[in-house]
Amino acid sequence: MTIAELKALCDTYPDDSFVHIRIWTPSGTHVQATVDKSKCGVDGSLLLIGASTKGDERMSDWPEPIPPPDHVQQIADSVGGTIDECALLPDGSGFATMSMPLPANHWLHAPGDNVPPMPFRMGQGEHATIVTFPNRGYPDRSRRMTRQEFAEHIRAAARYALRASTMNGREPDYDPDAVLQNLVVGLLGYWTATGLSNDPEANPT
Repeated sequence: MTIAELKALCDTYPDDSFVHIRIWTPSGTHVQATVDKSKCGVDGSLLLIGASTKGDERMSDWPEPIPPPDHVQQIADSVGGTIDECALLPDGSGFATMSMPLPANHWLHAPGDNVPPMPFRMGQGEHATIVTFPNRGYPDRSRRMTRQEFAEHIRAAARYALRASTMNGREPDYDPDAVLQNLVVGLLGYWTATGLSNDPEANPT
């Protein structure tokens, strides 16, 4: 499976930050792994974490490093990318992660002054009432918040977005677009009918 194919597979699950996959090998065994979707953004990288072989046998989080194969290096060179990791898995398959520079026209590099858009502008002492009109079959929800309460919810969502996009601060080379995607999820919920994930452990308590 190529990096592009794996990225396309991840994109079919827009409601979760992590996608669990099973990859079959020619020998008939398979590798189960978790793909961190926050590493599948503009920088073009992928991260497989918590991989395991058929059954309950646990694989090393960091398998045997190897030099990148020629065809993998050619892909990286063609897009100005850098191979961050390349390693063999115990069943004989392997993986590679690649980082690419942001496009020259990326919004992060756009010139001009940074003026806050303030679409939900609130003054000190003001409050906002948010009323949700959900899909049929789900109860209506409303919430009244002061500016300070609203600001704290935004801070919590921003902390989630940064942690989810940087492996809890362990990955300095993160994708700014992944931060934005995770910020939307942190504020509004997953891209599902209810805003909740099918995995109860991925929802707030």
